[in-house]
Amino acid sequence: MEITSLSPSEISALTTDQIRDLTNADFRAMRTDQIAALEGSQIRAIETRDLVVLSSGQIEAINTYNIASLKADQLKALTANQVKWLSSDQLNVLATENFPQLSAAQIRAIETDDFKN
Repeated sequence: MEITSLSPSEISALTTDQIRDLTNADFRAMRTDQIAALEGSQIRAIETRDLVVLSSGQIEAINTYNIASLKADQLKALTANQVKWLSSDQLNVLATENFPQLSAAQIRAIETDDFKN
């Protein structure tokens, strides 16, 4: 399967097993509209080794509400740069219990402007 040939609706129809079977190269090649089409269960199915290869544009493309679907191990696996790329809206939907999962380097990467009251 050539991942870049799939439409966003075809991406959102992939099963969680199919998402788990994607390679680093597949995730690197995915367009931002494909990433934006991923549902919460699909986000949870992304292996941490694949999550860490996502670019800034891909991280930003994750649907704001689906970013809350990240499991603790996925959140811990994000690089400091990836955490820096999270929008204030994405950060705001992360559950309070997720913040203790972040490392000091990840927290330092968050810009103060990204915190909303």
